[in-house]
Amino acid sequence: MHLGPFSFASGFAKCGAVMNRDSSSRILILAATISLTLAIHYGWLGHGHAGHDPLLKAVHGRLCYIPIVVSAIWFGLRGGLLCALVISTAVVPYILRTAIPRGELSGEATEIVFYFAIGALSGALVERERFQRRKMQEAQAKLEQTQRLSMMGQMAASVAHEIKNPLASVKGAADILAEDLAPGSPKREFAEIISKEIRRLNGTVQEFLDFARLQPFKFSLEKLDDVLVSTMRQMEPQIASASLVLESKIPAFGEHVWADPQKLRQVFINLILNAISATPHGGKITVELGKRIENDERFWAVKFSDTGSGIAPENLEKIFEPFFTLKSTGSGLGLAIVKSIIEQHGGRVEVSSKPGGGSTFTILLPVRA
Repeated sequence: MHLGPFSFASGFAKCGAVMNRDSSSRILILAATISLTLAIHYGWLGHGHAGHDPLLKAVHGRLCYIPIVVSAIWFGLRGGLLCALVISTAVVPYILRTAIPRGELSGEATEIVFYFAIGALSGALVERERFQRRKMQEAQAKLEQTQRLSMMGQMAASVAHEIKNPLASVKGAADILAEDLAPGSPKREFAEIISKEIRRLNGTVQEFLDFARLQPFKFSLEKLDDVLVSTMRQMEPQIASASLVLESKIPAFGEHVWADPQKLRQVFINLILNAISATPHGGKITVELGKRIENDERFWAVKFSDTGSGIAPENLEKIFEPFFTLKSTGSGLGLAIVKSIIEQHGGRVEVSSKPGGGSTFTILLPVRA
């Protein structure tokens, strides 16, 4: 008594039970197809004598490719190989228990090899096609996100432009009112609060404008150490007022960088402001200038390190996304602007951080002799 195809087909169906319900009908179709093709191939439908006709047997044998290919299409590489395994497992007992001529045994063995080859090839092609489809879908999703961000940027620019003029008027009025009030007066304190908050709002509005309408770059050969030192001097009062220690490691170099100095200052200021907001009183901010060589290409490496609370690992990939912020206040555009400016310079931004261990932002810019 040999093992019939239906017992193996039922085993195949049990393996497929772990798949979702949408796959159950496909499993049943494959089980029925496997049973039918094996029955035709080995004459289990009552044409056993005719089944041993060489030409007819060859035609019947090729029928077993059908469920293998279909399984690969539906379930990928694993599906194609599993179907080939089920068919081969059903074939082996029949070959061993049936008086098949020695010359046909090699043909049956070759057929089994072809089952696995067809399953692997079909499955690999299907997996490749699915991978390409996923890549296209991801690219389409990114394109749609870019389009949405572009529309949001245009809307933000329009709104921000309309807000700037009223803010300037309100600030001017608050400053005039403060001039007529005596120092120490509660009303003068309120007027100063109004001016302070308006300056903060104006800075946020300006960030929206900078992000939505990036101004043309004015490139020139610049000494990066000079640009960095002048920016540090500009930021020293704010660092001191936050009760932080500034450590500067900026050696003098004779080489240059092809850059827009004003845009670089904007990048450096944003990163220093981020470090100030992330570092508690008594902490330290370190700015370091050095070089790095990658694939025979030289880069300037400007590092901004702080001793703040750090950034959680799940947020490291999000911090450069527009409108993502970990602060209670802020627009979430500062680092997005930094990334955009540096990429326009042919460089990139790296960040390393761990919760409670501070953060380090590294700006890499190509060296120009």
